[in-house]
Amino acid sequence: MAECRSCQITVDWATLPDGKTIPIDRNSAGDPKGNLAIRRTDAGTLKVRYLKGGEEPEPGEKRGISHFATCPQAANWRERKARRD
Repeated sequence: MAECRSCQITVDWATLPDGKTIPIDRNSAGDPKGNLAIRRTDAGTLKVRYLKGGEEPEPGEKRGISHFATCPQAANWRERKARRD
């Protein structure tokens, strides 16, 4: 559990299949608009994968939303990253 440095919303960090991590809106679990399938491992970590159009979460997964999609300051973070690249 962490807090977004821009908007102070509580987020959880989850790991994608490629090993990268992304922030997930903590209160988005079960949101029918979510395009992520999230599951908690036995070790307590979060694993996440993107749902393709029409795909439903598998048993043990819940829908969720990436904080990148909801943060009011997300554009500022993308601009910073673009300047570094």
